[in-house]
Amino acid sequence: MKRGDYKGLLLILLLSASVLFLSYPYLPSGPITHSAEYTNVSNELVGAVEAMKEENYSAALEVLSDYPEDKPLSSYVRYLQAKALVGLKDYSGALKVLEGIEAGGGRGPTEFEKYFLKTRILFSLERYEGARTSAQMSHQFVDTSTDKRKLLDLQLSLALQRERFSAALEKAIELMEATELRFVRRDRDRLFDMMEDEIIPELDFDNQQDLEYLYRYIETLVNYREYRRARSLLLRNMGKWTDFLKQKAYFRLAWLDGFKLDFPEEASWTFNRLLRLDLTASYEARARYYQALFKDAVEEDYDLVGSLVGVNRSFPATYFGKLAAARAFREEIEDANLIQMDEKLERYRNYLSRAAVRDATWQLFYRSFSERKFRVALTYLQALESYYDELPPRIHFWREKVRYVKSDADQEGYLKVVAFQKDDPVDYYSLLAGAKGWSRGNFSVSDTWAQKELELEQKEKQVINDDLSTSNRRILEYAIQLRIHGLYLPALTRLEKVKGDLSDEDYLFLKFQWKRLAGQYRESLKAATELVGWYYRNNQRPPVTVIEAAFPRYYSEEVRKAAGKFGLPAELIYAIIRQESAFDREAYSTAKAGGLMQVIPSTARSIAEDLNIEDFRIEDLFNPEINIPMGSYYIAKQISRWSDPRLGLAAYHGGPGNLRKWENEFGFADVDLFVEKIPLGSTRNYVKAVYRNYRMYRELNKTSTADGG
Repeated sequence: MKRGDYKGLLLILLLSASVLFLSYPYLPSGPITHSAEYTNVSNELVGAVEAMKEENYSAALEVLSDYPEDKPLSSYVRYLQAKALVGLKDYSGALKVLEGIEAGGGRGPTEFEKYFLKTRILFSLERYEGARTSAQMSHQFVDTSTDKRKLLDLQLSLALQRERFSAALEKAIELMEATELRFVRRDRDRLFDMMEDEIIPELDFDNQQDLEYLYRYIETLVNYREYRRARSLLLRNMGKWTDFLKQKAYFRLAWLDGFKLDFPEEASWTFNRLLRLDLTASYEARARYYQALFKDAVEEDYDLVGSLVGVNRSFPATYFGKLAAARAFREEIEDANLIQMDEKLERYRNYLSRAAVRDATWQLFYRSFSERKFRVALTYLQALESYYDELPPRIHFWREKVRYVKSDADQEGYLKVVAFQKDDPVDYYSLLAGAKGWSRGNFSVSDTWAQKELELEQKEKQVINDDLSTSNRRILEYAIQLRIHGLYLPALTRLEKVKGDLSDEDYLFLKFQWKRLAGQYRESLKAATELVGWYYRNNQRPPVTVIEAAFPRYYSEEVRKAAGKFGLPAELIYAIIRQESAFDREAYSTAKAGGLMQVIPSTARSIAEDLNIEDFRIEDLFNPEINIPMGSYYIAKQISRWSDPRLGLAAYHGGPGNLRKWENEFGFADVDLFVEKIPLGSTRNYVKAVYRNYRMYRELNKTSTADGG
C-alpha cells in the first residue's frame, strides 16, 4: 500500500465513527407513522431502508432493484440503490445507476446528495481528479450543517490521499470548526492524534495561510483543554510566527505557562518578551491584564488593584481595560461593608461597563438584603429597573421576596407575581415563586399550556394546505413521503430548503418531530425549546405536545430504576440529563466527562467501586444503563445532607469541597440568596438551569398524572 493510500484509509477509519454518528445515530428512532393520504406506503421500501441502516446491503438491494417506477419515491429509490451498491463495493455499478438519475426539481435526490455520492464513488475508484471536481460541485449545493461536515470529511480524505497536506490541514481545521467535537465522543482524540502525526509533520509552514490554520488548530486544542498539545506546537513553531500571529502565539504561550501548566518562570519571560513587541492597543491591554493576574499569583504583596487600575487608565476604551476596572472593583469590595461597597461603586462607575455596573448593583442588593436592610434593598432594585427594557422575573421575584421576609405581602404584590409567571413561565424565578406558593388562585405554570395533543400527521397536512409556493409545496410533499418511509435525514434536508416559506411555528414543529424520529434527541430538544419561546413571545399557549418535547423523558426505564434504587425524584434525574447532555448519550466534555449525566472518569472509577460494577471501562460511561445509575448515585450522595436539591446540585457541579467553602462564607439559611452568591458563574447558572428543569418536569408529571398518564 502506498503512503497516500495508508493515510486516506487511516483517515476514513478515524472519522467513520463520527460521520456515522452524525448520519445515523444509535438512539432509537421510535415508530414510523404512516398516512395513506400522502402516499401509498411501501412496506418493502421501509424494510429496505432499515436494512441499509443495518448495513445489510444485499437485502436492501433486492427490494430496491425491483421497486416499480410508478410508486412514490421511485427516483429516490434509484439513488438508494446506488448507495447500496457502494455498500457492496460495486462502485462501477453504483456510478452507472447514479448517472441515470436526474437530481433536483423537488423529486429524487438533491444536487448535493447526487454529487456527494458521486465523489465517494470516484474516490473509491481512485479517480481522484474527478472526485475533486465532483466535491467542488457538491460544495455549491450544501444545504445543512450535516452536509458541510460530510463534505469536509471527504475532502480531507481526498487531500490526504493525494498528499496535499496544506489542503488537508485547511479541511481538517474547517471540519473541527464545523463539528461540535463535544458530541463526537473520543474519536476527537484520535482526530487530534492524526493531525499531529499525519498532517502537521508534513508541512514546513513556508506560507502564511498554513501558519494561520495551525494557530486556529492550537486554539481548538486550548478550547478542549489539550494544553500540553497546544504548548508543544507553539514552542516547536515559535520561530515561524510573524506579525499578529507572533503576538497571539506569545500571549497564548504565556497564558498556558502562567495559568494552566504551572511554568511561572517561563510565563514571566514570555510576558516580558510579548510586551516588547509592537502591540495594538487592544492586545497590549489584554496582555497587561493577564500579566497583572499572573504576578498576583506568584508575587507576595503584589498590588493587584493598582496594576489593574493602571491598565484601565492606559486603555480605557478597550474591552480588557474595562475588564481590569471590573476586576479591581471586585477586589476592593471583597471585604467591604455595605457603605464602603456603595462608595466604591460610585468611584468606579465611570470606568465600568454598563453590564458591570448592573452586576455590581445586584451585589449591593444582595448584601443589603442579607443584612435585612430592606428599604435600602428596594432602593437598589428600583435602580436596577433602568438597566432592562422589560423587567425580568428576577426583579419581580426579589421584590416579592423582600415583602415576604418583611411579612408585608399584599394582594397587589401577589397579582404581580402571577403576571410575571404568566409572561415568562419557564424562567427559574417564575418557577421558584410558584414552588414557594406565592401564586394566588392556585395558579400553576401548566395553566399557560394548551392542554391538547398536536399530532404530527395532522400538522403535516395543515402545512401542506397552507399558502406555499408551488415548488416548495412539491418539495415539502416529497419530504413528508421520505419521512414516512423512515428517511428522516433526507426529509430534514428538504425541510431546510423550504424554511423561508414556512411560519416559524410550522418549521420548528416539523423540525423537532422529525429530529426526534431520526434519534437526534439533542437537536429535537433544541428546536422544541425554541418553539416554546416563540409561543410565549407571541402571547400564545404552547400545546402540551411541544412542552413535552422541550422537556422530554427519554431513557425512562433506566431513570425509573435509578430513581427507585437511590431514592431520587425521577424528575431531578431528567433535569440533570437535560442540562448536562440534552439526552445525547455521546456527549463528551472538555473535562472528558462522558455520557448522559456527564460523569468524570476519576469520579466514575470511584463510583464503580461503590456500586460493585465489575470490569468497568471508561467507555461504559456512554452506556445509559451504566451512566444513569452512576450519575444518580453521585447526586443522591450530594443531596442526602440537605433538604433543598439546589445545594446538592451546587456540589454536583462545583464539587463538595467548594460547597463546604461557600457554606462557611455565605451559609445556607436562605438558599435563594446562597444560590445568587455562588462565586463560580458556571455553577451558579447550572444550579438555576437544572432547578428550572426540575420544576418543569414536576409540572409535567402532575399534568400526566391528572390525565391518567
